[in-house]
Amino acid sequence: MKKILTFSILLVVGIWSCKKDNPDQKPPLAEVTIEFKLFNGTSEVAMNADFKLADNRTINVQELKFYVSHVKFLQENGSHGHTDSVIALVRMLEPEHQSVTLQIQPGTYSRLEFFPGLDSIANSKNPVDFPREHPLSAFFNMHWNWNMQYRFVLMELRAKDYNPAVPCSYHPGTNALLRTSTVNFDRSYLFEAGKKYKITLLMNASTMFDGPSGYIDFLTENQAHAEPTDFELTKKFMENFAACFQFLSLQNQ
Repeated sequence: MKKILTFSILLVVGIWSCKKDNPDQKPPLAEVTIEFKLFNGTSEVAMNADFKLADNRTINVQELKFYVSHVKFLQENGSHGHTDSVIALVRMLEPEHQSVTLQIQPGTYSRLEFFPGLDSIANSKNPVDFPREHPLSAFFNMHWNWNMQYRFVLMELRAKDYNPAVPCSYHPGTNALLRTSTVNFDRSYLFEAGKKYKITLLMNASTMFDGPSGYIDFLTENQAHAEPTDFELTKKFMENFAACFQFLSLQNQ
């Protein structure tokens, strides 16, 4: 009887030890949803509605889609937590597709970084190889051709200070124009394992057209598709766009 009891205890201890040392057992992560909202300064603006930029120019944004990838949450010392390899296509015309949800390693973070675009590996994919619902599929009309590959951003608007209004198209892409967006939080936040959070980022429309890379004139600089003839304008818009993101709020869900 004692032998059976001793064997049972050893068996339980052995199973517990195996579970504890199991390298495939993943630690619990925090779930974060990053929500994007189009703003002008401190005021939210609607798609397909006229609004004034900070310099008093009136525009109407009719389409805005952009990729989000390689999201990293960073601590004060610059180290970052693990994130899943999410690739998302944010579609501002569709409220249910204005956010990205991902898993991150628990920790205290003060900022995040991401690509408003695709790295060279994702950019080289064939859109017909993906199902319709995948962000890289041909269904979303974000792929140019085998030379140009994917558009990182697709923005269509009307500049309303002219008669007739000037149609403007900004479609930056190509590996050479991939940029990083860095968003500083208002303070450091603790993200706990097993909990859910929502971060809201505003996209300042004024920065897109008068940002760190310069002013964009809608009358003379209204077509940007990374072609040799408009490459410098496309670069200016892409760098302004990458700088347009700002922290607005964080909520526990």
